[in-house]
Amino acid sequence: MSIGKKYGVAMFAFALLGLLSWLTLSDAPMRDTLLGVEVEIRFRTATLTFLGLLASLTAISSWRNWLNERREQASPQD
Repeated sequence: MSIGKKYGVAMFAFALLGLLSWLTLSDAPMRDTLLGVEVEIRFRTATLTFLGLLASLTAISSWRNWLNERREQASPQD
């Protein structure tokens, strides 16, 4: 399987996980005190943010590999 197809599959998996997270996780807030500050975090939001971060890193890595391949093709062969 080519690198481009692997990234496509990974992005599809992130989208599917995001959809399943949205549909199955409750949106009830979690409250905690962190260093004396009251913090309210919604578990669904935290999960989707984490998945978005991983998807962004995957997209950046894909773009970087694409740029490296273009540079290798443009450089003269030894």
